[in-house]
Amino acid sequence: MDYILHFNEKPIEHLLSDIPKEIRLGKDLNLPLGLSELELINFIKTFKNNNDYTKFLGAGIYSHFIPALVDSLANRSEFVTAYTPYQAELSQGLLQSIFEYQTAIAHLTGMEVCNASLYDGATSLFEAVKLVSNATGRKKILVSHLMHPEYLESLSISIKNFGIEVFYFNSKVDIERLLFQYSEEIAGICISNPNFYGEVEDLKYFSEMAHKVGALSVVSIYPISLGVLAKPGDLGVDVVIGEGQSLGMPVSLGGATLGLFATKKKFVRLMPGRVVGRTTDKAGNIGYVLTMQTREQHIRREKAYSNICSNHAHYALRALIYLACMGDNGLKIVARRCMDNAYYLAGKLGQIDYFELPKQSGFFNEFVIKLQSGLNFLEFDEYLRENGIVLGLKIENNSWLVAVTEVSTKAEIDRVIDVINKYFRSL
Repeated sequence: MDYILHFNEKPIEHLLSDIPKEIRLGKDLNLPLGLSELELINFIKTFKNNNDYTKFLGAGIYSHFIPALVDSLANRSEFVTAYTPYQAELSQGLLQSIFEYQTAIAHLTGMEVCNASLYDGATSLFEAVKLVSNATGRKKILVSHLMHPEYLESLSISIKNFGIEVFYFNSKVDIERLLFQYSEEIAGICISNPNFYGEVEDLKYFSEMAHKVGALSVVSIYPISLGVLAKPGDLGVDVVIGEGQSLGMPVSLGGATLGLFATKKKFVRLMPGRVVGRTTDKAGNIGYVLTMQTREQHIRREKAYSNICSNHAHYALRALIYLACMGDNGLKIVARRCMDNAYYLAGKLGQIDYFELPKQSGFFNEFVIKLQSGLNFLEFDEYLRENGIVLGLKIENNSWLVAVTEVSTKAEIDRVIDVINKYFRSL
């Protein structure tokens, strides 16, 4: 047993001999007991001069805490690839991870089947529109004007050569008018939940309205919100799409992105992209293979239901590890903290006379705040930035789209409110 290091014989100082004493923190760090990983990271940040901005940016890309386990496992050399393997006999581990990802997303959304991921949320919307058109044989689509503007722009460009006509709506009144006017021609109704401005939509209503005229319903989700909101599949939705960046992907110049796509089993042969299936060989051993993909997607592309080729297997793996690490209860805790923090900030801002909170039916973690007319919006926004604060995404009418996640702390929010009150006291 001579190889075991006994600290009473060789003090810990022996292990730290290469670190100069003048830069050590000392023996007593006064660390609190029982901290979570996120709480510990925030505590350690207090030891350094932190010049980071306090940011409340969202609009489709969100700053969530990523457990260290995600990087540790996803960055193993066996997994560092964004490419879907074709030689199944050589790639069982990677194929299994994709299969498990499909299972996790199907469970999260309440749907029956899921593909092996797409490029991003906008790509998923385009593919969903094509699926409902092919499934119904119809060429008119109703799309909410409250979906992400980039999704709408991407759809308008991508759909041009498919003979599909898009009609945009802003309210339930618009929906009912369009359904009455084109009832037998409408293939599907597309919305996002929450919508771009953070409001929670009535998924059951939209699904029922679509089904009344023989159309299908499509919803673009913010996956973290499903920790507290009902699963779309339980509300009658036919196709669930969305941006999966919030599931273990860092915020880095607007990415990385992961397109989610899940649907009902009866539409599986119309589903875009790749699907990994689990089977058994003659000896009864479990094996994983690429399946449910027609050859037209490779050699007769003009006849293919989908020509999608981009696959984000590495990001799908990160999403799988994140969801497995969190579990159902962990995701509920994260979602609840996002909501609690968002409502706390909204409540504090709503108490300031110079702000207006537009009426909303209810929101998850994102809301709109408007600066009172007559005040200098640009001057105030610059003041905030000089104090290390980005209140949100600047949108029309002197407003910000404010997003709050679990990484925000009460202390940070209180500091932001203090800085804002200081500005208005100086007027």
